[in-house]
Amino acid sequence: MVKPIKSSKALILAAHGCSRDNGVSIRLNRIAARLGVGSVFDSVSPAFHKQPPYFGEVLDGLAADRVVVVPFMTSQGYFCRRVLPQQMGLIAPQTNRLGQAIHLTPPLGEHTRMPDLMADLVQSTLRTHELDASLTAVILVGHGTRRDAQSAQLTERHAAALRQRHTVGQVLAVYLDQPPELEAVYDLTDLPILVVVPYLIGGGRHAVQDLPARLGMERMAVSHLPGSFTAMGRRVYLTSSPFDGPEIDELVLELAQDALEASSTDPGPWMRRFSGQESPRSHRPGGMNGVPDVFLGRLPARPPRA
Repeated sequence: MVKPIKSSKALILAAHGCSRDNGVSIRLNRIAARLGVGSVFDSVSPAFHKQPPYFGEVLDGLAADRVVVVPFMTSQGYFCRRVLPQQMGLIAPQTNRLGQAIHLTPPLGEHTRMPDLMADLVQSTLRTHELDASLTAVILVGHGTRRDAQSAQLTERHAAALRQRHTVGQVLAVYLDQPPELEAVYDLTDLPILVVVPYLIGGGRHAVQDLPARLGMERMAVSHLPGSFTAMGRRVYLTSSPFDGPEIDELVLELAQDALEASSTDPGPWMRRFSGQESPRSHRPGGMNGVPDVFLGRLPARPPRA
């Protein structure tokens, strides 16, 4: 009697990483350890662009029949749309290579529940500190980049969703690396209370160090998030990153399950989960019919590993 062959599954959490700061890698290793217990995946591991294990190496020696790659990234920007697929050798939402089916999901930041996580952070801050919502400006801080507009577009959409969910005085989107930059926030609002939501991958220096310093905090009084301080005559409340909450595990598994249920000919949930997009034929910037540029054969030159 021939025994049935058991199909094995592996999950890879792909992030930008940082060669000078291991905060993100620590965070992803913790998530991987949690997801490796009781999930449908036989193995769960992180991979990074800037630090080991690298995108281009993580598949080496992986024996699973099906591999799901979830970009632990904020948006369908340059690294998610080009660098990650190119370095992992992916040419479609599902790539079949050497008998292995590799599924690439949308980035975690584009999950339809991300605005809900942000709204919960704002509401918790208002309630905990008994803040007057009418005197409060919610500041959503994205990374942004001048070389790819999609990062800012998604941050703007999340800001619009927060405006619909909250009756605060104002909701603004600002960025670390493109206008309007974070420092401009004091010119963009006159409200005395700022609730700053870092739409950044949690655990890194951007959220804990860069945000307070660039908002004008005179001394480093914030060693972790959430935290608060006074600057430029305003009271500033920093929430934790929406990527830091316990709900993130569930969102990762939902994206992964959607990818497993999709086929190579019918992307189905893979496309429709892009921020509520219902039709894969709807146009999205940076690709044809919503398909990332790299999946159309537009492979850029491989960037140097920093």
